[in-house]
Amino acid sequence: MTKAGSATQVSLKTSEDETLTCDGCIFGKGHRALIPKKRESRSANALDLVHSDFNGPLEVQSVRGSRNFITFIDEFSKWTVAYTVHRNSDSLSCFTKYHKYAEAHTGAKVKKIYVLARLSNSCSRLKALRTDNGAEYLSTEFNNYLAENGIEHQLTVAYTSQQNGVAERMSRTLIDLVRSLLHSKGLGKRFWGEALSTAEYIRNRVTTRSLPSNITQFHLWMGKAPDLFASPHIRLQMLVRCPKEQAQEALSSIQNGH
Repeated sequence: MTKAGSATQVSLKTSEDETLTCDGCIFGKGHRALIPKKRESRSANALDLVHSDFNGPLEVQSVRGSRNFITFIDEFSKWTVAYTVHRNSDSLSCFTKYHKYAEAHTGAKVKKIYVLARLSNSCSRLKALRTDNGAEYLSTEFNNYLAENGIEHQLTVAYTSQQNGVAERMSRTLIDLVRSLLHSKGLGKRFWGEALSTAEYIRNRVTTRSLPSNITQFHLWMGKAPDLFASPHIRLQMLVRCPKEQAQEALSSIQNGH
């Protein structure tokens, strides 16, 4: 400003390179760099990277006695699996169950969905797991299991949930669906576990912006279009016409059913 004549009566001492460092400005204006909302790369094969998130404890215990749930999301297909959990220490048993299910499934289906899902010619193997720094993922038993199976454990930076955005967003999506299902059917909060299973079922069978148009998670994981006529997990009230042999009266052949 002084050089441009915008201010007077100001005398500044500058070094030869004419650069100044203001500690007060650095302290007052310091901020965290923005984290990109979109990643430049994405897994090219199923099970190259699996995201996980542990949620809980929830305010109400489920019918089966759980207060937590854990999710596993395959980055390539976005296929999501959710388990209700009693204790934080149960996360390892849930992961081992998912590990065996995922590798067995993709290995059996590899020839069937090779063109669509671009799976490898051999059985797919889980290569990396991305989680936050929650204690449920940092136990000695958990780390030993990952090491024994050659699975890379990618941990996010502390207080940076955005680095595990895939799992964080899926958790929020499932919780929103659980609330909607419980409210629409007039069910108590203790049925959140059953609603979670239904939310997972629905989410895997609808389109998402993270996948190409008209492609669902079910397409990539199962190798075929989802059958939306399959029986829903939550009972829906409907009118049923009973055979005349079972109707108590001639005018009562229409009854409520599920």
